[in-house]
Amino acid sequence: MLRLQRHAKQVVHGDKLFGTAELSTVKFRKLLESAQSNQLQENTVLVTGRPNVLGREREYATLHEGVASVPDGGVVLVAPGQYDLGQNTLTLSRPLTLKPYRAKTVSDEEKNTSEQESTVSITSDHGCPALICAGEGIRVEGIKFTSRAKVFESRTLENFELVGCIEIQAGSPHLFHLDVSSNAGDCMVVRTGTSPRIERCTVSFGSHAGMKFTGDCKAEVIKCDVFGCYGPCITIEKDAEPALNSCRIFSGKSIGVHVLLGGKGLLVKCEIHAHTGPCIAVASDAHPTVKGCKVHSGAGSGIMVSDDGHGRFENCKIADTAMSGIAVSHLSDPTFVKCFVTGCQTNGIILTERSEANLEECTIEKCKNAGVYVDDRANPYLYKCSIQNGLGVGVSVGESGEGLFDECNMAGNALANVDVRTKGNPRFDRCSVQLSKESGIRVSEGGLGKFTSCKVLKNDGVGIWVDSEGHPLFIGCEVFQGFGDGVIVSDAGKGDFRDCRIFGNELNGIIVTRQSSPHISNCSIFQNCKRGIVVADFGMPVLRMNKVYENKAAGMSVESESSPQILAGNIFKGGVREGVIFMTLAQGLMQDCVVSGNQGTGVKVLSGAHPLIHKCNIVEGNSHGVEMDDRAAAKLEQTTLACNGGFACFIRGQSQPVISRCIIRDGKHHAIVVESAGGLIQGCSILNNAGAAVLIQDAAEPQVECCDLGPGNGRGVVMHAGAKGVVMKCKVEGNTGDAVAIDGVAGSDPATNFQENSIVGMTPSLDVHREALRGANARVPGASTGISRSHVSSRLIAPGAGPKLPSIFN
Repeated sequence: MLRLQRHAKQVVHGDKLFGTAELSTVKFRKLLESAQSNQLQENTVLVTGRPNVLGREREYATLHEGVASVPDGGVVLVAPGQYDLGQNTLTLSRPLTLKPYRAKTVSDEEKNTSEQESTVSITSDHGCPALICAGEGIRVEGIKFTSRAKVFESRTLENFELVGCIEIQAGSPHLFHLDVSSNAGDCMVVRTGTSPRIERCTVSFGSHAGMKFTGDCKAEVIKCDVFGCYGPCITIEKDAEPALNSCRIFSGKSIGVHVLLGGKGLLVKCEIHAHTGPCIAVASDAHPTVKGCKVHSGAGSGIMVSDDGHGRFENCKIADTAMSGIAVSHLSDPTFVKCFVTGCQTNGIILTERSEANLEECTIEKCKNAGVYVDDRANPYLYKCSIQNGLGVGVSVGESGEGLFDECNMAGNALANVDVRTKGNPRFDRCSVQLSKESGIRVSEGGLGKFTSCKVLKNDGVGIWVDSEGHPLFIGCEVFQGFGDGVIVSDAGKGDFRDCRIFGNELNGIIVTRQSSPHISNCSIFQNCKRGIVVADFGMPVLRMNKVYENKAAGMSVESESSPQILAGNIFKGGVREGVIFMTLAQGLMQDCVVSGNQGTGVKVLSGAHPLIHKCNIVEGNSHGVEMDDRAAAKLEQTTLACNGGFACFIRGQSQPVISRCIIRDGKHHAIVVESAGGLIQGCSILNNAGAAVLIQDAAEPQVECCDLGPGNGRGVVMHAGAKGVVMKCKVEGNTGDAVAIDGVAGSDPATNFQENSIVGMTPSLDVHREALRGANARVPGASTGISRSHVSSRLIAPGAGPKLPSIFN
């Protein structure tokens, strides 16, 4: 016993032996007492770090002696203390177990282990592993391993070869509850052909990688903590295929998990966070599988896939990253399924440089910039994804970016839900675009894109905004219940809208302005709270086969020198006010259209507007069919005005229209009324109207030529006081009222007003002018020319007689 006490005093005084441990007197006394009271099993050896003071069998001073002496399958117990190996690596190449003596051990099956630090510490010098595992049946548990770099007088680190503090070079060792660190390279390296099980280990503060898997190895890593490394905390490369389950990988000074050079691997239910670089980086033909992991709070991107990287990510949460949640670039094509990306300080997902990522049923929300950003010929596929509640744009596609968004939901973003620009050309199929604080969809700066069967609804601003030479294609889309306009095309915007429905918006259905020229065909624009279509400021749209109806203001308004082409098959029906309005020098062509059943005027032309209205049907309105005012100069050709509640055509305010070869019939009031205006009315058939065929008043000066004015249920031609103009080569017959009625024409010569007409049915109101009219007209029944009274038509014309109106709606 005295000998033991003397040896203990030597330890306290700091005597050091190579490969021995330093212990306090108290700890060493307890060890000796334990050794005296416990017999070692036959396959067990004890390493104390001291000379064999008791002379016991199977008790050794150094680790190397103990490992060399233990039989295959035996156990090497290591006394508590620090073992300094220097350059003499401990190599395990036979089946054995290395663990602390009397340390608290935990079975593989238990899920809750002690968190206390190991009391056994093994240290090696720089460039030299502390432990090499190179065989089968090896188990190491409960020990702390450290590699240290050589420090010069200047306190700088010497250049050294990067090796692992622990090297797995062969076999399938089981490493359990170890604490591994290194400032001389990688903490742990698993090499080709190995398949270790690494469980509940702490790997920290490596000067390079924490765990490195290289070559064709397969490791199982369970519930380990890896943190604080200056290189990647986890590196997987060169066909390595480890499986990491329920690990925590955090606070690295570089990348959290780096998979590269064909690396594979499986990460399940891991938490990867607070790294200076990307939490997960995949590159160079690597192809990991990541399931159910939490990736958050990094200073870089959450997941970065680049340089032809691949991989599959399922049910992962990526949150609160300082940069993009997911960044994919350089020809990479990873797959993300049911992932959740939230709270990123830049973009939620950025895809660039010809990448082709696949995202299925992912949610991207509350990101500061774009939820999804696509550019530089990237071509991702997104299926049933939600991009929502962002502080910026929902989806941004630019710089020749492409991509297919299929059945996705873009909702509640502070800026546009979808923004396409600078030759971006994505496809959106069956998507929902809603509840934006600004625009639903914006296409600008030469942006393209194809939108098919999308629903754009309940956005605070405009539903779809195309400007600055944007040229998208919309097919079968619905734009409805917006709090602004349904569609705006402005600033030389273009675009093609086919088979779309724009309805129920708080403002106008469609606005085309500032030299924009979209094509709009087979669309239904209805029940908007203001006008159906507005064309302003030199707008030049082309419209075909559209139905515009039941809007609360005009069906269509054209103004400010705009020149639309309103072509075949457009229908303007059932508006609360006018069907179509042209104003403020507007022009354009309206051809083969139907204007029907509007509460206000069918077509109103104002303020110097001069459109061409050709082969249209303007019918069944509750007010005037056509109204021209304030110097309007419209031209109506081969147009039918029928069954309107007001005047068929009302011309006033110094307007000068041309009305040629039109059919004006079955009106409930006068057919043509000219008031303080002029114009040319030629070759028209005016019949079966309840009022006068032509009424001229208030200094009006129209020229009426070669028209059939009757039969009708009112008078033929009526001229009120002050009226002027010319009625020439017309046929006035079959009217139930006066054929011609001149009401106190003052200062005018009736002979200059009526020339070469065929007038049937003179009445006494014209007798005062008989002599003046004699010879000026072909026939004046009852005059001294002796024309037979049989020319006087007394029959009534039944309303609705004459050519049948075309069917407007089925």
